[in-house]
Amino acid sequence: MTPTAVRRARPSQSLCSRAHHWVTFALLLVGFLLASPAWAEDPVGVLSVTGNVEGAEVWVDGDKVGALPYTGYHPVGRHQVRVVADSYDPFVRKIELIEGLTKSLEAKLVAGTGTVEFLVLPVGATVHIDGNPVGPSPIRVRDLAPGEHRYAVVAEGYEPVEAGFSFERGRNLFFDLELLSSAGLFHVGSTPPGATVWIDGEQVGVTPLDISGIALGEHQVRLALDGWVEVFRPVDTSDGRKGSLDLTLSQSGAKLTVKTGSDQAVVTINGSQVGQGTRVHLPGIDRGTVKLQVSGPGLEPATMSLRVPAKGSVTVKAKLAPTGQGASELRQLPPFYGRWTFWAATGAVAAGGVAGGVILAKALEPPEPPSGDVLVVLP
Repeated sequence: MTPTAVRRARPSQSLCSRAHHWVTFALLLVGFLLASPAWAEDPVGVLSVTGNVEGAEVWVDGDKVGALPYTGYHPVGRHQVRVVADSYDPFVRKIELIEGLTKSLEAKLVAGTGTVEFLVLPVGATVHIDGNPVGPSPIRVRDLAPGEHRYAVVAEGYEPVEAGFSFERGRNLFFDLELLSSAGLFHVGSTPPGATVWIDGEQVGVTPLDISGIALGEHQVRLALDGWVEVFRPVDTSDGRKGSLDLTLSQSGAKLTVKTGSDQAVVTINGSQVGQGTRVHLPGIDRGTVKLQVSGPGLEPATMSLRVPAKGSVTVKAKLAPTGQGASELRQLPPFYGRWTFWAATGAVAAGGVAGGVILAKALEPPEPPSGDVLVVLP
């Protein structure tokens, strides 16, 4: 190797050595800073807790952080400290930590027979134990009989929480709960299950169905299951409550036929499409009042409020006008036995001929009401 090559190599080795030392120093510095509470994202203070029962559990804001005696870093601000041990009443205090300072707390525990505590959001939610209301949260329940129990926590506008627990004398149970807001939640169930569900015309799943993210307001729900009557129901969640619908499906209902007169026509009930074409037939629909609409490309839509009976047949005929050329209309046809053609045909059979049928039909027509005042003589 030439001297020139050696001279070039030495500065390179020196540079690598210096870089190695700097990297080592940087790593040590970062490790020190990360280990220091002063490097925390939020400013912190020191909490120091002592007490008369060594080993008692220390909780801060619903989280177990250690045992007596305890010292630890926590974000500045207000906190709830809870110190608990079996056969002693819980010690609970609210404290405020200041950045860089130590907050000392002495927990003097008093002998007790055991408690059950509930800390619930939202504050004020009602706590029930074994079906009996015991008060609003936060609450501490004493003198509970040993054994199996069940609690329920309810608040208006929130989903209730319910569970079982086992209580032993001298034990201290703590339930830290947060109720889920009912707003936007929706439940649809059916007997039998497996029905397809539409909400506001959008297919969203099959029963039993629990979904979230549904806007507050009035919604139209449709359930359909082969061999069973289709059901249309409104559900209003404007007040923030959970939308809930549980239905027992029926196998008997009214038949609905819509004669549209256009193969492009689309038939919707309460905003949910139920068919398309010149003739749309639903073999079974649950009784009630629904919004029926017939529309299509290049056609003026027609809408009507339709009362569906518990059984029988309903026929609706559409007269659709091209767009911009007048109004479209829907007309419910009378039952076949209420049409004049039915009575004419019946009369023809009874009289033994078409002519007789026509004469009888004329005879059955009600007379025109007289004009002016009518004199009625009562017996």
